[in-house]
Amino acid sequence: MDGELNQRYLAFDVAEHLAAAAETSWESVKELGNEALKQGDYFGAARLYRQAAQLALGPLEGGMIHAFIQALESWPKGSAQRQLAETDDVLWDSLLVKLPL
Repeated sequence: MDGELNQRYLAFDVAEHLAAAAETSWESVKELGNEALKQGDYFGAARLYRQAAQLALGPLEGGMIHAFIQALESWPKGSAQRQLAETDDVLWDSLLVKLPL
């Protein structure tokens, strides 16, 4: 079992895990902004770019902690990582409140 957990640990890529769950709705709004800019609608483009920026920042600011917990929860039951994820009181009351916002 330890060899299997070690292989899973070595194969895990946080960037790929986060990219798979990343919010990409901002990209279509940005493209609409590009089209508005090409047509000379500068105010419309600025509005769309602002919306795209807000969509892009949302998951970054509000979702990183949840992605961290999801990554821990993806480990096999009984692993130290999974046990940490299952101790909500430790995560929320001790660890997460000390992380920079």
